[in-house]
Formats: sequence, C-alpha cells, structure tokens
Amino acid sequence: MNVAFIHAGFSKSGGIERVVSIILNALSKDSEYNLFSIEYVKSEKLSVKIDDAVKRFHLYESGISMTSALVKGGVINKTIRLLKENNIDVVIGCGALYFPVAVVAGKLANVKSICWEHTNPKINCDFKFQKQIRMFGLRYSDANVLITESAKKYYDSIKKKKNILIYNPVDDDLFVEYTPYNIESKKIISVGRLCYAKNYDLLIKIAEKVLKKHDGWSWDIYGDGEEYEKLNRIISKTSVIGRLALKGNALNIYELYSNYSFLVMTSRYEGFPMVLLEGAAKSLPLVSFDVETGPNEIIIDSVNGYLIDKYNPDIMVERIDNLINNEEKRKKMSSNAYDTAKKFSLETICAAWKSLLREMKQ
Repeated sequence: MNVAFIHAGFSKSGGIERVVSIILNALSKDSEYNLFSIEYVKSEKLSVKIDDAVKRFHLYESGISMTSALVKGGVINKTIRLLKENNIDVVIGCGALYFPVAVVAGKLANVKSICWEHTNPKINCDFKFQKQIRMFGLRYSDANVLITESAKKYYDSIKKKKNILIYNPVDDDLFVEYTPYNIESKKIISVGRLCYAKNYDLLIKIAEKVLKKHDGWSWDIYGDGEEYEKLNRIISKTSVIGRLALKGNALNIYELYSNYSFLVMTSRYEGFPMVLLEGAAKSLPLVSFDVETGPNEIIIDSVNGYLIDKYNPDIMVERIDNLINNEEKRKKMSSNAYDTAKKFSLETICAAWKSLLREMKQ
C-alpha cells in the first residue's frame, strides 16, 4: 500500500513534526507499506530523523502562504501529480492547514483522504479561515483522525462520519535505555515551540515566583519560535537571570530529560501534548494546566503529576513548591509517570493506523 503524508516539513522541532516522523518511520519498517512524505516547504536541515525507506518530496523551495499556494501557486496540481506518479492509495493531511490540499487533490486523483487533527478543534486562531478549513476537511475527507477523546466528541457532534480516535504514540527510542529517576536534580524543564499557544509569558512569571523561594533550583525552556526575542527580553527583566533560561532547540532532548526533576507546561491550548508523554517516558512528574484537550488524558492529578485549574498561576506555584519540598512525592509520581507512558506504546498506536489504512484501501 502506498501512503502519503502531507505536512509542513521537518525543519522545525514541534510536536506535529515529531509525531509525523515517528509514525512514518514506524510504518516504513512494515513491508506492506511504501511511505511518502510530501513536505510543503523544502527542509534544509532536519529536526528529526527520517528513515531512508521514506520517499521525500517538497512542494516549494521556500515559504509561500497557503492562500497564495491555493489561489495561484498550483499546490493542488503539484500534489495531484505526486499522488498519481507514485500510485498513492491513501493521502493524509497532517494538521488543519493541509486538509484542503489532501482532500481536493485526493478527490481529483481518485485517492482516499484522511484529515489528521493535531490540536484542539475548537481553537481557530493559528491562521485565517482555520475554522472553515477544518469544517471542509471534516465533511469531505474519507476519514478524520482525532488525538483526544474530547476532540472526537466535538467532531461527532458536528458530523457523525468516520471519526477515529488514535492517540499520539511515545517514541520507542525513549524506552531503549531505562534511566533511574534523578532525585538529586534541582532543575525544572519546559519544552515546546516559543509561540502564543504555549503561554510562556505566564510561565516566566510562575518561574520567577518559584525560583525566588528555592535557592539552588533552576528552570530551562527548550524550543524555538517567533516569540524567542520577546521572551528573552522578559526574562532579562526578572530577578532570576541565569537561573531561568531559553535553551533553544535540542536534537538530544530525549537524553536531556533525565537531568531534570519534573516537567511543567503552561499552554493556553493543546492537541495531545507529546512533551508530556516524553517527560513521562523519562520518569518525570508532570505539571500542567487542565486545558480542554490533552493533559487530562495523560495526567492523573496527584498520581503522576498535577493538573491545575486553567490559568491559575497561584495554584501552579503552590503545586510546584509542594514537589520541590517533597522528595517522596516526586519519587512516587516518577514511577507512576513511567507506567503512564507505557500505555501509549508505538506498537499499539501503529496497529490502529494500519487497521484504518487497510480499511481505507478496501
């Protein structure tokens, strides 16, 4: 079976890039599947590893808005040509921005299409006409893949067609070597693209309050994005310079998790946060706001971490204080976090994808 994934590319290190690469690499190991990566823009430098068995193409050499690409850039025709030349059976649009390309090109090339939702479908502030594009994909694709229960319920409430729940997997590489929890660590980690959705403005305020009370502790933020300069300026005006730092992208982030005591996420909204699963796989207790989709399907409050009422910074500071002051609680949550990660094994998630793909081809 020939399966194509249409997506932004692998030049950035966000959650979508990581999960697409994990599924592509995993499916490529099964001789039943020939995998094709159709990248919107050419990825000069890869942020993830892609198996040599995956055939990669790009639609554009450099950035062009999707509006321009649809109106005059010929993105549909380019995609149709790739689908036909490679005898694609199923095309998957990865993220709402790529739904219309996958669906329209799929219809015109006589190829089944899947829209793979990667975030909270009720939030439509990432780009213009996001809501309309989502609804187009939902109604005209052959199947929709949702990554949380709440997202699936929302899609079902609009149109009861083939809406499938398939969680994002934990990368098997995280389990290659078990590293005991580092109870001696006095470092907190946050990971994610430096953008509006991740709410780092609030995280910096929380971090300053925490670090002022706990000498010897520090907090590192990994990731890059459009808010890097702004956030750096905000940090430079705090009283904890040198203890709160933007660390940029890290290709060895899996190895770095084990240097930390616990992971904190302050997102305004999420899809299914890979960062929480990665931290759990490395036995880190998890702390997150209880936003509508994602965290509450990974974190069990007071068991493997803390779920905080949405955007309540005072409670988050209180919970972080509690973790810092209680080694036994961190140890227990660490063990439970690791057990949680095991439930999202790549083998289980891949089996669900294979089942859906076979059904699409039939």
